[in-house]
Formats: sequence, C-alpha cells, structure tokens
Amino acid sequence: MTPIFTVHAGEYLVGTHLERTFPSCRVWIPSKDSGIDLLVTDSSCSRAVSLQVKYSRDYVDSSRSPFDPTFLSVTRNSFITVKRKKLETSSARYWVIVLHSFTVKSPRFLVITPSELLQRIEVHHGHRASYILYFSIVSETKCWDLRAPRAEMKAALEKGTISRSRDFTDRLDDWSQISREIAE
Repeated sequence: MTPIFTVHAGEYLVGTHLERTFPSCRVWIPSKDSGIDLLVTDSSCSRAVSLQVKYSRDYVDSSRSPFDPTFLSVTRNSFITVKRKKLETSSARYWVIVLHSFTVKSPRFLVITPSELLQRIEVHHGHRASYILYFSIVSETKCWDLRAPRAEMKAALEKGTISRSRDFTDRLDDWSQISREIAE
C-alpha cells in the first residue's frame, strides 16, 4: 500500500511544539511537495508563515558520531546536507532545523530564514554547491555549527567558545520571528 502522504518525525515535532507554544495557531500540511513542509496560520487563517523542516537522527550517542564521546557538553545535534540552490530558491519563509536526542526528552529548534542561513554558513564553508552541517547544542545554552576540522572542534568545546560565524545561538528556539508574523 502506498501512502498518500507522510509526515516525518521532524515535521511532527515542530507542529506539536508550535501548537503547544501558540495555542491559537493552526498548523497545516501541504498536499503537494513544493518545498514547504508546514504552513502556520493564525486562528482566522488571515496570516500565514511557511516552514521547511530539516531533521536527522541522533548522532550524539552513535558509534559513528563525529564527536568525541568524552565531550558530554554536546547533548543534541542535527547532521544535515543542504544544497545551495535549495537555500537560494526556497519558497519557505523560515527553515526549522530540529536538534533532537533520544537521551534528552525535549528537542530544540534552530529557526532561521534560508537567506540568513546561507549567508552565515558561507562565511566558514565558502561558496559551494552543497553544505554538510553539524548543528549541535552545547552546554544546553548554545547552538553551534561544529562541521570543522577535529582540532578546531575540540578546541572550541574545550574553551566553550566558537567563532561568531559558527555560533547560531541567537536563532536557537527563536520562535519570536514566527510569532510576530502570525500574532493575533
């Protein structure tokens, strides 16, 4: 049997989080794949925000983890590959990157416009056709892109600081952007 539509885990986590955080909002699933995973509206459906959701499995506890398991300050992460063209032509207003771990109860979310995401990752990854990103929650308060040479990653985790271009903490759980657009 072929399903007529599916919702992946990341979309479910984002949708349920939005409904809990903004009880008057409505979360819609498009019937056609157009680069928009969820549509969020106010209760009257007069204002809408489109979302692209990115989600990957938990890598923190995997034997294939890019992280040294001695760095327990990394609690959640998301390993994603993003094509430059997708960011440049995205019809979604925001991208939501889900950072989840099966060892920590609640997911965290990186909420960012596709143009800002591209601009920020170009600083350290350069101009490429695609990007491999490791967004990680560090010490429960920071969100960093740890896709870097091991020595640089290890030094950042030991010092507890990272270059501004790799620090996405300002967009961690930043639902205020969406709230402003669908506020009632």
